[in-house]
Amino acid sequence: MSITLSELDLRAVVAGRLSVEQRALAVRLVSIAGLVATYLLTWELWQPREAPAPPNLPALSFLSGIGFAVVLPLAALVAVMFPRVGAVAHAVLLLVAMLGDQIRIQPECVSLGILLLGSAFPRNGLAVARWHLVALWIWAGLNKALSAGWPTVGVYFMVGTIGLASLSPVATILIPLVETALGVMGLNREWWPAVRVVAPLVHLQILVTLVLAHWNTSVWPWNIGIAAVAPFLFLPDRAGTGPRRARHSMPNRQLPPWLPTAVGILLVVWPAGFYLGITDAYLAHNLYSANTRTGSICPPPTGQGVPKCSETSFTSTWKTLNVPLPPERRLYIAWFEQVCRPGETLRLRGIWTHLAPRSLEFVACRATVPGG
Repeated sequence: MSITLSELDLRAVVAGRLSVEQRALAVRLVSIAGLVATYLLTWELWQPREAPAPPNLPALSFLSGIGFAVVLPLAALVAVMFPRVGAVAHAVLLLVAMLGDQIRIQPECVSLGILLLGSAFPRNGLAVARWHLVALWIWAGLNKALSAGWPTVGVYFMVGTIGLASLSPVATILIPLVETALGVMGLNREWWPAVRVVAPLVHLQILVTLVLAHWNTSVWPWNIGIAAVAPFLFLPDRAGTGPRRARHSMPNRQLPPWLPTAVGILLVVWPAGFYLGITDAYLAHNLYSANTRTGSICPPPTGQGVPKCSETSFTSTWKTLNVPLPPERRLYIAWFEQVCRPGETLRLRGIWTHLAPRSLEFVACRATVPGG
Protein backbone atom coordinates (compact mmCIF):
# COMPACT_ATOMS: atom_id res chain seq x y z
CA MET A 1 0.00 0.00 0.00
CA SER A 2 1.49 3.33 -1.05
CA ILE A 3 0.33 5.37 1.94
CA THR A 4 -1.82 4.72 4.96
CA LEU A 5 -5.24 6.13 5.70
CA SER A 6 -3.78 8.25 8.49
CA GLU A 7 -1.60 10.00 5.94
CA LEU A 8 -4.63 11.28 4.05
CA ASP A 9 -4.58 14.57 5.97
CA LEU A 10 -8.06 16.11 6.07
CA ARG A 11 -6.55 19.58 6.07
CA ALA A 12 -4.74 18.74 2.84
CA VAL A 13 -7.99 17.45 1.36
CA VAL A 14 -9.78 20.71 2.10
CA ALA A 15 -6.90 22.81 0.79
CA GLY A 16 -6.43 20.64 -2.30
CA ARG A 17 -2.75 20.03 -1.48
CA LEU A 18 -2.60 16.32 -2.17
CA SER A 19 0.03 14.11 -3.70
CA VAL A 20 -0.82 11.63 -6.44
CA GLU A 21 -0.59 8.79 -3.93
CA GLN A 22 -2.99 10.51 -1.54
CA ARG A 23 -5.53 11.13 -4.27
CA ALA A 24 -5.22 7.53 -5.45
CA LEU A 25 -5.85 6.31 -1.91
CA ALA A 26 -9.00 8.42 -1.65
CA VAL A 27 -10.32 7.18 -5.00
CA ARG A 28 -9.48 3.60 -4.08
CA LEU A 29 -11.26 3.67 -0.73
CA VAL A 30 -14.37 5.29 -2.19
CA SER A 31 -14.44 2.81 -5.09
CA ILE A 32 -14.08 -0.16 -2.77
CA ALA A 33 -16.86 1.09 -0.51
CA GLY A 34 -19.11 1.67 -3.53
CA LEU A 35 -18.44 -1.77 -4.97
CA VAL A 36 -19.05 -3.59 -1.70
CA ALA A 37 -22.30 -1.69 -1.12
CA THR A 38 -23.43 -2.38 -4.70
CA TYR A 39 -22.72 -6.11 -4.42
CA LEU A 40 -24.67 -6.28 -1.17
CA LEU A 41 -27.63 -4.46 -2.75
CA THR A 42 -27.57 -6.85 -5.74
CA TRP A 43 -26.55 -10.02 -3.93
CA GLU A 44 -28.89 -12.36 -5.84
CA LEU A 45 -27.59 -11.11 -9.19
CA TRP A 46 -24.20 -12.69 -8.52
CA GLN A 47 -25.58 -16.07 -7.45
CA PRO A 48 -26.39 -19.01 -9.75
CA ARG A 49 -30.12 -19.04 -10.50
CA GLU A 50 -32.76 -21.69 -11.15
CA ALA A 51 -36.40 -21.44 -12.24
CA PRO A 52 -38.66 -19.64 -11.53
CA ALA A 53 -36.04 -16.89 -11.12
CA PRO A 54 -35.14 -14.81 -14.19
CA PRO A 55 -33.26 -17.02 -16.65
CA ASN A 56 -29.50 -17.01 -16.72
CA LEU A 57 -28.15 -15.47 -19.94
CA PRO A 58 -24.53 -16.60 -20.25
CA ALA A 59 -22.09 -15.70 -22.99
CA LEU A 60 -20.09 -18.79 -21.96
CA SER A 61 -22.45 -21.46 -20.68
CA PHE A 62 -19.85 -23.33 -18.59
CA LEU A 63 -19.62 -20.25 -16.32
CA SER A 64 -23.35 -20.01 -15.63
CA GLY A 65 -23.34 -22.21 -12.54
CA ILE A 66 -20.60 -20.32 -10.69
CA GLY A 67 -21.44 -17.85 -7.92
CA PHE A 68 -19.54 -14.59 -7.53
CA ALA A 69 -21.45 -12.91 -4.71
CA VAL A 70 -18.66 -13.54 -2.18
CA VAL A 71 -15.48 -13.37 -4.25
CA LEU A 72 -16.20 -10.04 -5.95
CA PRO A 73 -16.50 -7.92 -2.78
CA LEU A 74 -13.60 -9.85 -1.23
CA ALA A 75 -11.39 -9.03 -4.23
CA ALA A 76 -12.33 -5.36 -3.91
CA LEU A 77 -11.49 -5.41 -0.19
CA VAL A 78 -8.10 -6.97 -0.91
CA ALA A 79 -7.29 -3.74 -2.78
CA VAL A 80 -7.30 -1.85 0.53
CA MET A 81 -3.96 -3.38 1.46
CA PHE A 82 -2.77 -4.68 -1.92
CA PRO A 83 -4.07 -2.18 -4.50
CA ARG A 84 -2.85 -3.76 -7.71
CA VAL A 85 -3.55 -7.37 -6.75
CA GLY A 86 -7.04 -6.58 -5.54
CA ALA A 87 -7.97 -4.21 -8.37
CA VAL A 88 -6.77 -6.52 -11.13
CA ALA A 89 -8.34 -9.59 -9.48
CA HIS A 90 -11.63 -7.73 -9.15
CA ALA A 91 -11.56 -6.65 -12.81
CA VAL A 92 -10.90 -10.20 -13.99
CA LEU A 93 -13.57 -11.69 -11.75
CA LEU A 94 -16.11 -9.08 -12.85
CA LEU A 95 -15.44 -9.87 -16.50
CA VAL A 96 -15.79 -13.61 -15.88
CA ALA A 97 -18.99 -13.04 -13.89
CA MET A 98 -20.51 -11.03 -16.75
CA LEU A 99 -19.60 -13.78 -19.21
CA GLY A 100 -21.42 -16.20 -16.90
CA ASP A 101 -24.59 -14.08 -16.95
CA GLN A 102 -25.00 -11.03 -19.16
CA ILE A 103 -27.66 -9.56 -16.88
CA ARG A 104 -24.64 -8.63 -14.76
CA ILE A 105 -23.47 -6.09 -17.36
CA GLN A 106 -24.48 -3.22 -15.11
CA PRO A 107 -22.88 0.22 -15.55
CA GLU A 108 -22.36 0.90 -11.86
CA CYS A 109 -20.15 -2.17 -11.37
CA VAL A 110 -18.14 -1.55 -14.53
CA SER A 111 -17.63 2.14 -13.68
CA LEU A 112 -16.57 1.59 -10.09
CA GLY A 113 -14.30 -1.24 -11.26
CA ILE A 114 -12.56 1.14 -13.69
CA LEU A 115 -12.09 3.74 -10.94
CA LEU A 116 -10.62 1.10 -8.64
CA LEU A 117 -8.28 -0.18 -11.34
CA GLY A 118 -7.10 3.35 -12.16
CA SER A 119 -6.41 4.13 -8.52
CA ALA A 120 -4.12 1.10 -8.26
CA PHE A 121 -1.63 2.72 -10.65
CA PRO A 122 -1.48 6.28 -9.28
CA ARG A 123 1.13 7.82 -11.55
CA ASN A 124 -0.91 7.40 -14.72
CA GLY A 125 -3.89 5.23 -13.81
CA LEU A 126 -5.71 8.22 -12.37
CA ALA A 127 -5.67 9.71 -15.88
CA VAL A 128 -7.59 6.65 -17.11
CA ALA A 129 -10.13 7.16 -14.32
CA ARG A 130 -10.49 10.81 -15.38
CA TRP A 131 -11.01 9.82 -19.01
CA HIS A 132 -13.73 7.42 -17.88
CA LEU A 133 -15.66 10.17 -16.09
CA VAL A 134 -15.18 12.56 -19.01
CA ALA A 135 -16.62 9.96 -21.41
CA LEU A 136 -19.45 9.18 -18.99
CA TRP A 137 -20.53 12.81 -18.71
CA ILE A 138 -20.16 13.70 -22.39
CA TRP A 139 -22.12 10.71 -23.62
CA ALA A 140 -24.74 10.83 -20.87
CA GLY A 141 -25.58 14.30 -22.18
CA LEU A 142 -25.26 13.53 -25.90
CA ASN A 143 -27.39 10.40 -25.61
CA LYS A 144 -30.18 12.43 -24.01
CA ALA A 145 -29.90 15.15 -26.65
CA LEU A 146 -30.15 12.55 -29.44
CA SER A 147 -32.94 10.57 -27.78
CA ALA A 148 -36.48 10.78 -29.13
CA GLY A 149 -37.75 9.58 -25.77
CA TRP A 150 -35.86 12.04 -23.60
CA PRO A 151 -38.16 15.09 -24.12
CA THR A 152 -41.12 13.15 -22.73
CA VAL A 153 -40.37 9.97 -20.80
CA GLY A 154 -36.81 10.64 -19.65
CA VAL A 155 -36.97 14.26 -18.59
CA TYR A 156 -40.29 13.81 -16.82
CA PHE A 157 -38.77 11.15 -14.60
CA MET A 158 -35.77 13.34 -13.76
CA VAL A 159 -37.78 16.43 -12.77
CA GLY A 160 -41.30 15.15 -12.19
CA THR A 161 -40.11 12.81 -9.46
CA ILE A 162 -38.90 15.75 -7.38
CA GLY A 163 -42.07 17.76 -7.95
CA LEU A 164 -40.73 20.04 -10.68
CA ALA A 165 -42.64 18.73 -13.70
CA SER A 166 -43.41 22.30 -14.76
CA LEU A 167 -39.70 22.76 -15.46
CA SER A 168 -39.61 19.92 -17.99
CA PRO A 169 -39.22 22.21 -21.04
CA VAL A 170 -36.16 23.86 -19.47
CA ALA A 171 -34.73 20.61 -18.11
CA THR A 172 -35.04 18.97 -21.53
CA ILE A 173 -32.29 21.27 -22.74
CA LEU A 174 -30.47 22.08 -19.52
CA ILE A 175 -29.71 18.57 -18.23
CA PRO A 176 -28.03 17.25 -21.41
CA LEU A 177 -26.20 20.58 -21.78
CA VAL A 178 -24.83 20.49 -18.23
CA GLU A 179 -23.74 16.85 -18.48
CA THR A 180 -21.99 17.31 -21.82
CA ALA A 181 -20.40 20.58 -20.72
CA LEU A 182 -19.15 18.91 -17.55
CA GLY A 183 -17.35 16.29 -19.62
CA VAL A 184 -15.87 18.90 -21.96
CA MET A 185 -14.63 20.93 -18.99
CA GLY A 186 -12.89 17.81 -17.74
CA LEU A 187 -10.71 17.92 -20.85
CA ASN A 188 -9.25 21.31 -19.91
CA ARG A 189 -7.24 21.72 -16.70
CA GLU A 190 -8.26 25.37 -16.46
CA TRP A 191 -11.84 24.24 -15.89
CA TRP A 192 -11.04 21.62 -13.29
CA PRO A 193 -11.96 23.86 -10.32
CA ALA A 194 -15.48 24.09 -11.77
CA VAL A 195 -15.59 20.33 -12.37
CA ARG A 196 -14.75 19.70 -8.71
CA VAL A 197 -17.89 21.63 -7.75
CA VAL A 198 -20.34 20.83 -10.54
CA ALA A 199 -19.72 17.06 -10.72
CA PRO A 200 -20.72 16.36 -7.10
CA LEU A 201 -23.82 18.56 -7.51
CA VAL A 202 -24.91 16.69 -10.66
CA HIS A 203 -24.56 13.26 -9.08
CA LEU A 204 -26.12 14.29 -5.79
CA GLN A 205 -29.09 15.65 -7.75
CA ILE A 206 -29.43 12.27 -9.47
CA LEU A 207 -29.20 10.56 -6.09
CA VAL A 208 -31.92 12.78 -4.61
CA THR A 209 -34.19 11.98 -7.56
CA LEU A 210 -33.68 8.24 -7.09
CA VAL A 211 -34.16 8.41 -3.34
CA LEU A 212 -37.41 10.36 -3.68
CA ALA A 213 -38.59 7.85 -6.28
CA HIS A 214 -37.56 4.92 -4.01
CA TRP A 215 -36.06 3.38 -7.12
CA ASN A 216 -32.89 1.78 -8.48
CA THR A 217 -31.05 1.50 -5.18
CA SER A 218 -28.22 -0.41 -6.85
CA VAL A 219 -26.85 2.79 -8.39
CA TRP A 220 -27.05 4.90 -5.23
CA PRO A 221 -23.52 3.96 -4.10
CA TRP A 222 -22.25 4.68 -7.63
CA ASN A 223 -23.59 8.22 -7.64
CA ILE A 224 -22.28 8.85 -4.15
CA GLY A 225 -18.92 7.45 -5.23
CA ILE A 226 -18.57 9.66 -8.30
CA ALA A 227 -19.61 12.71 -6.30
CA ALA A 228 -16.86 11.85 -3.80
CA VAL A 229 -14.01 10.98 -6.18
CA ALA A 230 -14.43 13.73 -8.79
CA PRO A 231 -12.81 16.40 -6.56
CA PHE A 232 -9.76 14.12 -6.14
CA LEU A 233 -9.45 13.15 -9.80
CA PHE A 234 -9.65 16.70 -11.07
CA LEU A 235 -6.95 18.15 -8.84
CA PRO A 236 -3.67 19.18 -10.49
CA ASP A 237 -0.60 17.11 -9.70
CA ARG A 238 1.44 18.64 -6.89
CA ALA A 239 4.99 17.43 -6.46
CA GLY A 240 6.37 17.12 -2.98
CA THR A 241 3.12 17.68 -1.10
CA GLY A 242 2.65 14.11 0.02
CA PRO A 243 4.46 12.14 2.70
CA ARG A 244 7.83 10.64 1.80
CA ARG A 245 7.45 7.05 0.70
CA ALA A 246 9.49 4.15 1.88
CA ARG A 247 11.50 2.48 -0.87
CA HIS A 248 9.36 -0.59 -0.80
CA SER A 249 6.01 1.21 -0.61
CA MET A 250 5.57 2.26 -4.26
CA PRO A 251 7.12 -0.02 -6.85
CA ASN A 252 8.06 1.68 -10.08
CA ARG A 253 5.82 -0.64 -12.06
CA GLN A 254 3.41 1.77 -13.67
CA LEU A 255 1.38 1.74 -16.84
CA PRO A 256 3.28 2.62 -20.03
CA PRO A 257 3.13 6.43 -20.49
CA TRP A 258 1.20 6.16 -23.78
CA LEU A 259 -1.46 3.83 -22.39
CA PRO A 260 -3.67 6.34 -20.50
CA THR A 261 -4.12 8.47 -23.62
CA ALA A 262 -4.82 5.43 -25.80
CA VAL A 263 -7.34 4.05 -23.30
CA GLY A 264 -8.83 7.52 -22.87
CA ILE A 265 -9.46 7.87 -26.59
CA LEU A 266 -11.05 4.41 -26.64
CA LEU A 267 -13.28 5.30 -23.69
CA VAL A 268 -14.48 8.46 -25.42
CA VAL A 269 -15.03 6.87 -28.84
CA TRP A 270 -16.45 3.53 -27.72
CA PRO A 271 -19.98 4.79 -26.83
CA ALA A 272 -20.53 5.99 -30.41
CA GLY A 273 -20.83 2.32 -31.32
CA PHE A 274 -24.29 2.32 -29.71
CA TYR A 275 -25.62 4.13 -32.77
CA LEU A 276 -23.97 1.59 -35.05
CA GLY A 277 -25.35 -1.40 -33.16
CA ILE A 278 -21.99 -2.60 -31.83
CA THR A 279 -21.90 -1.19 -28.27
CA ASP A 280 -24.26 -2.16 -25.47
CA ALA A 281 -26.49 0.65 -24.26
CA TYR A 282 -25.26 0.54 -20.67
CA LEU A 283 -21.62 0.50 -21.74
CA ALA A 284 -22.34 3.55 -23.91
CA HIS A 285 -23.58 5.62 -20.95
CA ASN A 286 -27.27 5.63 -21.83
CA LEU A 287 -28.52 6.76 -18.45
CA TYR A 288 -32.19 7.75 -18.04
CA SER A 289 -32.17 8.68 -21.73
CA ALA A 290 -35.32 6.71 -22.70
CA ASN A 291 -33.67 5.74 -25.99
CA THR A 292 -32.89 2.04 -25.60
CA ARG A 293 -34.47 -1.09 -27.08
CA THR A 294 -37.54 -2.57 -25.45
CA GLY A 295 -38.98 -6.06 -25.57
CA SER A 296 -42.46 -7.41 -24.87
CA ILE A 297 -44.08 -10.82 -25.19
CA CYS A 298 -47.31 -11.08 -27.18
CA PRO A 299 -49.77 -13.95 -26.59
CA PRO A 300 -51.11 -16.06 -29.48
CA PRO A 301 -53.82 -14.40 -31.61
CA THR A 302 -57.34 -15.20 -30.43
CA GLY A 303 -59.41 -13.68 -33.22
CA GLN A 304 -60.71 -11.05 -30.80
CA GLY A 305 -58.54 -8.12 -31.79
CA VAL A 306 -54.87 -7.32 -31.45
CA PRO A 307 -53.30 -9.25 -28.53
CA LYS A 308 -51.93 -7.14 -25.67
CA CYS A 309 -48.17 -7.50 -25.35
CA SER A 310 -46.45 -7.27 -21.96
CA GLU A 311 -42.97 -6.31 -20.76
CA THR A 312 -43.59 -7.89 -17.35
CA SER A 313 -41.35 -10.89 -17.92
CA PHE A 314 -38.35 -8.71 -18.79
CA THR A 315 -38.92 -6.22 -15.96
CA SER A 316 -39.07 -8.97 -13.32
CA THR A 317 -35.34 -8.51 -12.68
CA TRP A 318 -36.12 -5.31 -10.79
CA LYS A 319 -37.92 -7.28 -8.07
CA THR A 320 -35.73 -10.37 -7.98
CA LEU A 321 -32.24 -9.01 -8.73
CA ASN A 322 -32.62 -5.26 -8.01
CA VAL A 323 -31.28 -4.34 -11.46
CA PRO A 324 -32.79 -3.88 -14.94
CA LEU A 325 -32.26 -6.30 -17.78
CA PRO A 326 -29.65 -4.75 -20.11
CA PRO A 327 -31.76 -3.65 -23.09
CA GLU A 328 -30.03 -5.65 -25.81
CA ARG A 329 -31.61 -7.53 -28.70
CA ARG A 330 -29.56 -10.67 -28.06
CA LEU A 331 -30.65 -10.78 -24.40
CA TYR A 332 -34.34 -10.27 -25.12
CA ILE A 333 -34.21 -13.12 -27.67
CA ALA A 334 -32.20 -15.43 -25.39
CA TRP A 335 -34.62 -14.79 -22.52
CA PHE A 336 -37.68 -15.28 -24.74
CA GLU A 337 -36.39 -18.57 -26.10
CA GLN A 338 -36.10 -19.92 -22.55
CA VAL A 339 -39.58 -18.93 -21.35
CA CYS A 340 -41.87 -18.70 -24.39
CA ARG A 341 -44.87 -20.91 -25.17
CA PRO A 342 -46.02 -22.02 -28.62
CA GLY A 343 -47.79 -19.24 -30.48
CA GLU A 344 -46.22 -16.42 -28.47
CA THR A 345 -44.25 -13.69 -30.22
CA LEU A 346 -41.46 -11.41 -29.03
CA ARG A 347 -41.95 -7.79 -30.09
CA LEU A 348 -38.73 -5.79 -30.22
CA ARG A 349 -38.57 -2.04 -30.62
CA GLY A 350 -35.20 -0.63 -31.68
CA ILE A 351 -33.24 2.27 -30.23
CA TRP A 352 -35.30 5.46 -30.09
CA THR A 353 -33.31 8.40 -31.45
CA HIS A 354 -33.68 11.41 -33.72
CA LEU A 355 -31.18 9.87 -36.14
CA ALA A 356 -33.42 7.22 -37.71
CA PRO A 357 -36.98 5.81 -37.44
CA ARG A 358 -37.47 3.32 -34.64
CA SER A 359 -37.42 -0.24 -35.93
CA LEU A 360 -39.98 -2.91 -35.09
CA GLU A 361 -39.20 -6.63 -35.16
CA PHE A 362 -41.14 -9.77 -34.28
CA VAL A 363 -39.60 -13.10 -33.27
CA ALA A 364 -41.79 -16.22 -33.13
CA CYS A 365 -41.47 -18.76 -30.36
CA ARG A 366 -39.75 -21.92 -31.54
CA ALA A 367 -41.08 -24.08 -28.71
CA THR A 368 -43.25 -27.00 -29.83
CA VAL A 369 -44.76 -27.88 -26.45
CA PRO A 370 -46.09 -25.61 -23.69
CA GLY A 371 -43.16 -24.21 -21.75
CA GLY A 372 -40.73 -25.93 -24.14
